[in-house]
Amino acid sequence: MLGDEELGQACFDPLIQRYKEEQTLGNDLTILFNQLTRGQQALFVFQTHYVHASESLTEFYWWSAYFLATGMRWTGLKSSLGYFGEDELLDILESTEKVLVETGHPRSLEQFDLSRDHLHQHPKLLASIEVLEERYQEVVPGVRKRIAAYIRSHPEEFIQLEEDTLTI
Repeated sequence: MLGDEELGQACFDPLIQRYKEEQTLGNDLTILFNQLTRGQQALFVFQTHYVHASESLTEFYWWSAYFLATGMRWTGLKSSLGYFGEDELLDILESTEKVLVETGHPRSLEQFDLSRDHLHQHPKLLASIEVLEERYQEVVPGVRKRIAAYIRSHPEEFIQLEEDTLTI
């Protein structure tokens, strides 16, 4: 049996592979996203943020600001946490959003030009984000464990059997 992290990754890998293929071909990624089950959509958005944001304080800041600037990704991320019932992590990200908005961070990709150094050049922003990122790092292992439990309880939302072949 797969461990929690391996299960989440096993369900995510085929999704990100298809996403990258469609992106390389220049196809409309909204079509791909809409073909996913609600569970796959929630996992995809959570995992794409988590993979980057969990790496460091700087990555948590930059990827959160980037998702916020895209609009749809940020909304999708918050929706995915609601879907999985992860209110504590949702609260952390909403607090992150509040800090980013209050400090004038871009709300569109056209305006997005943040370097990863930006955070460390603004001490008050750094202090606020440090607290939120610390909470994020404390909470996210439990979130991943609960998402894995959700996948095990609702495999039909993540795994499809096609002609005796397992498709994730």
